[in-house]
Amino acid sequence: MKAQLSLREMLASPQLTLAPLVFNAMSALLAQRAGFGAAYVGGAALGYFRGATEAALGQHDFVEVGLEIRIASKIPLIMDGGCGWGDPVHMRRVVRMAEAAGYNAIEIEDQVVPKRVHHHIGVEHLVPMEVMSAKIAEAARMRTNPDFLIIARTNAVRTDMDDALRRCDAYARAGADVLFPLASQPDELRTLGTRTSLPLMLMVHPHQSFEQMGLTHNELVELNYRLLVDGITPFADLYHALVESYERLQFSIPNAAAVTSAMNSANELVDLSDMLDVERRTTESGSVQY
Repeated sequence: MKAQLSLREMLASPQLTLAPLVFNAMSALLAQRAGFGAAYVGGAALGYFRGATEAALGQHDFVEVGLEIRIASKIPLIMDGGCGWGDPVHMRRVVRMAEAAGYNAIEIEDQVVPKRVHHHIGVEHLVPMEVMSAKIAEAARMRTNPDFLIIARTNAVRTDMDDALRRCDAYARAGADVLFPLASQPDELRTLGTRTSLPLMLMVHPHQSFEQMGLTHNELVELNYRLLVDGITPFADLYHALVESYERLQFSIPNAAAVTSAMNSANELVDLSDMLDVERRTTESGSVQY
């Protein structure tokens, strides 16, 4: 079996690693089976799954998901750490909890704590660059695994590119391993790629292909983009599938063939046959009496 590359090894190679959204063990196993080299536990989708928004989430929500996934899958995991749930002093516990939950990287952004719902409609509340730099430095200092990555995100691109570039430089000097300036326009992506020093992460825009972004896959690699995260498409697909399923069940019986196919595939995914073998050797063998 091919050895699983670490996120740090992926960053060192001239390729763009796509990390799709995962949100539980089953989704992580499916992503791993599909051949993805990494996965992303995103706050926006997780907030909706919790019946709230990202702003209402605590780190325990991500720890719970991380533990569930790590028990079942070895796929490298990126945790959307939001605004870091506190000041620099809180980074000790935030980073240690992320590591303990099985994450391989944490993304921290330079917005106010607690996070505000207005972020969903593009209203940003940036903290001073010095505050975020201190948080990044403390996060880097507190990690116990040298391969655990600190991803520094800034949303300053939306308001001031020069400020975004200054922030990227400061966060790199503070100890970030990856920079994530939130951008989507070709000129922004080119500017950031030519004027920053670290590997870059890019968030897939839900309505844009590479061609619509104005840059090809190879051009992004040449501009030092190394991580491409899609934090919403699997959520959107699942949401529409559930809406359709519940609406259909109101008026018709289930599709027996589809249900059987899904159950058979799910049983294979979780390795049910191995569990049955264990029981045949033990509790179902007749040699053990209860």
